[in-house]
Amino acid sequence: MQRTNAADALRTLANSEFVAPHIFGFELRNGLLRAERQKRLSSVATELAIADLLGAVVHLDDPPSPAIMAAVLEIARVHGPSFYDACYVELAERTGGELASRDTPL
Repeated sequence: MQRTNAADALRTLANSEFVAPHIFGFELRNGLLRAERQKRLSSVATELAIADLLGAVVHLDDPPSPAIMAAVLEIARVHGPSFYDACYVELAERTGGELASRDTPL
């Protein structure tokens, strides 16, 4: 398996305990596809990055219940992040984990 700097950084930050919301796989693929379309990644590099980054995830959270969806919506309403970003905030709050993000406002 090839390693990338991004996956290594996730492993270091996560300390082998990286948990992500159910949407992580969708967001990961969307971001990599965008980079591929902008000619910043090849299709081969995209596939390798998907395998490597998903390998860094110890646990993907279960699909959210209606109560969790309501909590995410409230976080987004009150604090202003996108609904998708609020999923990460809610998961960190619910599990007592730390939020690892390059998005400074989060």
